[in-house]
Amino acid sequence: MWRPELYQIQKWNDMPEYKQKSKEFVRDKIVERISEGVLKHQITDLLFERDYELLVEEIRQVKKQNLEKRIHNGTVGKQRRRRRV
Repeated sequence: MWRPELYQIQKWNDMPEYKQKSKEFVRDKIVERISEGVLKHQITDLLFERDYELLVEEIRQVKKQNLEKRIHNGTVGKQRRRRRV
């Protein structure tokens, strides 16, 4: 699932946003907190209603906002270190 869809599941279930966490972390938290039956139903709803154009545009907007923040903070062009787990 894409990040906006995971976020929707988080909202439906009154979960924290975990904005600074990885997609894998968010998926794990969702699986931990939501019963399998409820989660299957919510995922099915999201997949049946998936609008690829809307999701791609949403992802573009988030990337644009992140780039603008990096430009403002002066971190554009600097390599980001990945944390090893």
